[in-house]
Amino acid sequence: MQAMTNGNGDHLTAATSESDLHARQMVEEGLNAVARIQQDRDSCAKQLLVTGSQLRGVETELAALNLAYQRLLTEIDEYRRQRDHAVARRAEVEAVFNAALDLMQKHRGRPLVEETAPADEPMCDAD
Repeated sequence: MQAMTNGNGDHLTAATSESDLHARQMVEEGLNAVARIQQDRDSCAKQLLVTGSQLRGVETELAALNLAYQRLLTEIDEYRRQRDHAVARRAEVEAVFNAALDLMQKHRGRPLVEETAPADEPMCDAD
């Protein structure tokens, strides 16, 4: 080993010098790792901002779609009420028509089917 002095008269060996070199390399590698980690952190922070902005946009779109969906459900309910009312009204009108038809048949004395028979068939006996 080669002897060296540090300026105070202390002797340093080559091994100490190699140890210092190794320690210096470790510190440099650590500093480089810290710099890479900081760059990664900054990159992730920027990406987080972009993703947050995209998320807010999607949430806004979702809220608009939910509003439209609720509006459509309300319209569907209204159409169902209208349909139910129309079906009930049809049943009422049909009952009135059937009652009127029965009444007309009773007063005429013969069913309407006879009146709608083809013209070449006699409707009553001619003497």
